[in-house]
Amino acid sequence: MRIEDFRFQNDRLLLKIEGIDSVDSAERLRDAEICVLESDAVALEEDEFFDWQLTGCRVETLEGAPLGSVREIMRTGGTELLVVDGERELLIPFVDSICPVVDVQNRIIRVDPPEGLLEF
Repeated sequence: MRIEDFRFQNDRLLLKIEGIDSVDSAERLRDAEICVLESDAVALEEDEFFDWQLTGCRVETLEGAPLGSVREIMRTGGTELLVVDGERELLIPFVDSICPVVDVQNRIIRVDPPEGLLEF
């Protein structure tokens, strides 16, 4: 399978697959997963991450208090949110000021939550 082109439409990624030239022929690929070898993935900037690199990371405060682990990345159209499963579900904005330490090698994200963020 070869991707010929792509574009974003609202919160969706649309792909043009070689040999798939109509909506009817594309229907058989609905909900299919496309996997790319890590070695073939595009290079990211230093402060960018793939979702799969963040999913499963432990999350703790800068002081070391455990909060849980990242279940998924929620895309809201603005700032991405880390959905963290712990004693209760937390939604943590994935921004430098709140998530100053992201160590995907050691599978840990340290957060500096503003007052009230962890209380909801």
